[in-house]
Amino acid sequence: MSELREAGQLDSLIEPTIIERAEQPYLGKTFMVALDSLYRMMDVLALMHRDMLASGVKPAGSPFLKYHGMITGHRSVQVEAGIPVESFLRTLEGTHCRELPAGRYATLVHSAHPSGLMDATGQLLEWAGQQGMQWDAGLTADGLRWGCRLEIYHAGVLTADNGGWEIELAIRLAD
Repeated sequence: MSELREAGQLDSLIEPTIIERAEQPYLGKTFMVALDSLYRMMDVLALMHRDMLASGVKPAGSPFLKYHGMITGHRSVQVEAGIPVESFLRTLEGTHCRELPAGRYATLVHSAHPSGLMDATGQLLEWAGQQGMQWDAGLTADGLRWGCRLEIYHAGVLTADNGGWEIELAIRLAD
């Protein structure tokens, strides 16, 4: 995605589109979060970013939230705060190293406050459905489980006033 940003192409992704993503190692922390408290994850991303820089670990991309799944019968979601790194050199206290999977992703860039993400996600899901696309997702005993569903915060989350939002929604498609 950094290649798209450098080429100035990220801003032109107004309509939903399909992109290929390579595998990407990252440092992450996993949480069970009430739906009405998701906004607090912005603070988690900012603290992780600060701790990484203080420890000499350089981010290799924009911070993200990775949604694992919705637990049936609950108003909570399992979500992972993550920041890309170049390689699995070391972790910070309380974090783990994992890898975002390579593959085809349906994407949409939301250039407004995160309060509009639910509508933007609905737009992406509806568009993909109209195209006959299948998600890398499945039902488990606990509920819906996503293979890789991301909110990538290219701008906004790490600034003091959280202004100038640019959030890429990216959901992996089934092979």
